[in-house]
Parts: sequence; structure tokens; C-alpha cells
Amino acid sequence: MLDGVFARKNGDTIFGQTNRKVMTLAVGENEFQLAGTSGKFKIQFDFRFLYL
Repeated sequence: MLDGVFARKNGDTIFGQTNRKVMTLAVGENEFQLAGTSGKFKIQFDFRFLYL
């Protein structure tokens, strides 16, 4: 789970296992690649609404 700028797995921080950079999204379509996964898992993104 990315919580703000904090990466978490099962509620515990995994910051030391990351590249220590803030994740940002480009305008438009973004692609994600997951590595090292096995078995069934769920990926979910939850973003705040942007009001213009």
C-alpha cells in the first residue's frame, strides 16, 4: 500500500525495499508493471478527486 509517500505491505513499512522516490502519475494513461508476484493478489488504487 502506498500511503501518501509511504510504501506499506500488510500494514508494515517497506520503504527500505523501494528506490526511495515519490510515485507520481503522468497526465493521461499510466501503465504499471508488478514484479516478483506469485499466487492470487489484488492491486487497488484510490485517488482523491481533483476539482477544477
